[in-house]
Amino acid sequence: MIEELGTKDDFDGFTFFPKNSINYNRTKDSIPSFMSGTFYKYPPGEDPSSIGKWRKQWKTTGLLEALKKAGYTTHTYTGIAYVSPGEKSDFLLTSRDIRNQKQKIYLMYQFIDLWLMRVAPDFARPYIYSGKDGGILSQKNRRSLLGGSRLESLTLAREFIKTEHLRPAHGQYVYGYFIIPHGPWVFDSSCNLSEDANRWSQSLCVTQLMSEFINELKRLGRYHDSIIILQSDHGDYVYGPSDSAHDGMTEDIKAKIGKTDSMKGKGATKFNKRTYALLNIKPPDISDAPLIVSGRQTQLADIPATVYDMLNLKQPKKSGMSVFSKDFPDDREIHVFSSKADYKTGFDHFSHTSRKKWKVYPKVLFNQKSKKVTASGGAAKK
Repeated sequence: MIEELGTKDDFDGFTFFPKNSINYNRTKDSIPSFMSGTFYKYPPGEDPSSIGKWRKQWKTTGLLEALKKAGYTTHTYTGIAYVSPGEKSDFLLTSRDIRNQKQKIYLMYQFIDLWLMRVAPDFARPYIYSGKDGGILSQKNRRSLLGGSRLESLTLAREFIKTEHLRPAHGQYVYGYFIIPHGPWVFDSSCNLSEDANRWSQSLCVTQLMSEFINELKRLGRYHDSIIILQSDHGDYVYGPSDSAHDGMTEDIKAKIGKTDSMKGKGATKFNKRTYALLNIKPPDISDAPLIVSGRQTQLADIPATVYDMLNLKQPKKSGMSVFSKDFPDDREIHVFSSKADYKTGFDHFSHTSRKKWKVYPKVLFNQKSKKVTASGGAAKK
């Protein structure tokens, strides 16, 4: 994508990890994991509703809290409510805030339309206000103001970039979660609303936004000192990478994965694609070295350990390790937990070593209603 956009040089100083793996296949669990560097384990004898507690723990015991204790001011821009740390972040802007702002502007246009209709001569009124379609100004601006969550997320991302100059140059942790290029596809490669938009054009739009943010940091003289982590929370069943890595699955493993609760109707091939997640990191004090492509088998749960390492902070004992560690293993077992969309039946538990040797573990169960312990499982990140 950066070759198509001609923006490869924008990413000087970055290291790209194309083998990076998810640990959870759904956002609701992936974020608590990579923001804390932990995996959920069903503690025998404890209330099974502990899954809910684990999904919240990143707000008080994860990377966000560690950086606050280290003296960083925290800023959060998020497009989904359960991704929000709420009052735990020093500054918070959400898509709901964006939506409320745009709705106020839209109501203003509706008011102006009604006023114009009242003062206009009779022959002009049908052109100003056409019944169920609304007035001329509200019609013209309806899609740009009430265009749904993807447009709100784009506005949020642009606000994230636009407000960088208002923040101090040092001692700031700025976290942005934007739900594009997630479908539906509504943007062309220049981030304009388009009926011809598709997955590729919307992905180019997001890549362009990354470049805009990087170039804003360069304009402000902040790029060299900054740590920047560009990541996704999971891959894509349909559009994820398709390469020889999947050949590491034996037919037996493919069949076992395909039969698990969360994979029924999807199969092992689609699941393998979803396990790839974007991870592109620029360490501090590097700004002019060409983009590096790393062969390391990383995981999203490595993000907190990587940040602690780059900032020389004490690393709590977690599941991840720094992706830049001198002791990084040639291969490692990566644990992946997959749940159904209803989140009710627990996690199917798999592992892989660079996607070559796959294993299927006992299911990690949780029951948010019953306190009866029926089973347990578990395994041994910005």
